[in-house]
Amino acid sequence: MIWLGLEKVLRILFSLVATFFVARELGAEKFGALNYIFGLVLITSTIANLGFDSLLVREVSLQEFSKRKLVISCFKIKSIVIFVGIAFLALFMSYLDPSPLEKSLFIPFVLVLFLSAFQVFEFYFLAVTESRLSVSAYFWGGILANLGKIIGLYFGVDLVFIAYMYVLEYFVSGFLMYFYFYKNTSEDSKEIKEGTIKAILMDSLPLVLAGVSVMIYMKIDQIMLRSFLGLREVGEYSAAVKLSEGIYFIPVVIVGSYFSKWVKEYKFGDDYLRSVEKVVSFLMLVAFSYMSFIWIFGDYVVNILYGDQYLKTAEILRLHTISAFFVFLGVVSSKVLILKNLEKIVFYMSLIGAALNICLNLYFIPNFGGEGAAVATILSYFFSGYFCLFFFRSTRKIAFRISKSIFPIWLFKMNKNQ
Repeated sequence: MIWLGLEKVLRILFSLVATFFVARELGAEKFGALNYIFGLVLITSTIANLGFDSLLVREVSLQEFSKRKLVISCFKIKSIVIFVGIAFLALFMSYLDPSPLEKSLFIPFVLVLFLSAFQVFEFYFLAVTESRLSVSAYFWGGILANLGKIIGLYFGVDLVFIAYMYVLEYFVSGFLMYFYFYKNTSEDSKEIKEGTIKAILMDSLPLVLAGVSVMIYMKIDQIMLRSFLGLREVGEYSAAVKLSEGIYFIPVVIVGSYFSKWVKEYKFGDDYLRSVEKVVSFLMLVAFSYMSFIWIFGDYVVNILYGDQYLKTAEILRLHTISAFFVFLGVVSSKVLILKNLEKIVFYMSLIGAALNICLNLYFIPNFGGEGAAVATILSYFFSGYFCLFFFRSTRKIAFRISKSIFPIWLFKMNKNQ
């Protein structure tokens, strides 16, 4: 967890510094175009991921042999799906009648999409608790790419150069993870347990749909803002989202580190839920602290980092930070449901969130712009990440245990008793 946290903090800090330079130098409209195309790529990448992250961690943790063959098989499947995704993305882009600025970004981000297949190897390192290797890969990729952005902007490069720096980041990270994987694994004579790949694909279908739903309601607001109000509004909104989502790595790191432990504890009953409660309580403290800081100092932060051309960003940022509570809860609840083989519930919850977000955006964006999109995001995260747990009989016990640990008082009592 320390290795993962250190890498995420450093990479996000460098990424944010580069983002501030890019946003200042490019202006709201070009910054909006960059984030709009990247949002489409992330949605496609989520589909191609096939829900392999948690499932692959689970299977590698349980398998005694053939781990290398299992990961390579998943890598090949994901690569094929990516090629199909690129074709659909091209058709979608042509349907939207993109501007010349948006067309110029298509090729570099297609390369980013192709290179995202190498993220499969990260899941292997998570499963065998060798996160320092994926940390190294992402760290060097992020450092080189973000230094390239900053140096390039200093010399006055155009938007397309910035897009190719994303390609550099994914290329370096992917190559290093591939290298580390082969260096630290060996071929064995055992075959993959019969039915394993089929089982992963069957279990992954609800997770794919859930992941697409999550990515849709994370990025659909930017796509709809572009349709209703133009790229400048997308730029102002994206600037706020970059800051608001800057702490989303925290639940991913913590829950990802605990997940393999929960898998093993789950065999012995509900003891793992005590660990889940501790994690939820800590995450709620983090979300509240960050939200309080932004509500007090948001205007100063936006003015210092982005300048005075992002007029609406501070108010959007304040609203958007509220969603962190429900994003954090959603990360925890989805992992617990996967652990209990309730992938279908994850899909239903995500689908409800995506549908609600689209419906709310249809009203809020034309009437309230970026602030409306932030409100729609909060409400959709609340339903999909937390409230929907009460809808299903099989998840109500989890809902009550998570609700019990939402308030930080539980954390203090727990520590006092230890």
